[in-house]
Amino acid sequence: MTPRAEAMFHAAEARGHALLGDARTCQAAAGRALTALERAESGTDDDPPWIAHFDAGYLADELAHCHRDLGQGEAAARRATEALAALPESKVRRRGIGLVLLATAQVQMRQVEQACDTGSRAAELLTTVRSSRGAEYLDDLQQRLVPYGDEPAVREFGARLELQAA
Repeated sequence: MTPRAEAMFHAAEARGHALLGDARTCQAAAGRALTALERAESGTDDDPPWIAHFDAGYLADELAHCHRDLGQGEAAARRATEALAALPESKVRRRGIGLVLLATAQVQMRQVEQACDTGSRAAELLTTVRSSRGAEYLDDLQQRLVPYGDEPAVREFGARLELQAA
């Protein structure tokens, strides 16, 4: 197995542990993923074509999901920002989902107005592509905003999503 493939598998393991709420084991798997990717990027290019997409930006996205699932908003925002910085503008669906991930981290940090702004940018991108996964992420974001439903930014965000869905 190549180091890049190893990194992807460790990242998947980290995501699973994060979903189970096991921060310690998630962190260990994430560390192994980062180490493997470092080896991949400094080594030879003998990766099979199916793993070529897995780069530092993709790993940052995976780790942002881990931090989000563990309720670690600051770390999730940092990793989501790294992932977005690595994504070309042409990757509209992934950028939209990455923005929703960032918005979710902002909600976790109680930066509600900023989360609504980021979520709106994501929604604009996701309306240009057909993505059930993107819609699921936006639904999740809306659910996370429910406790802040009295705030004007949250009401405006909800109304904007309803208009875009119509």
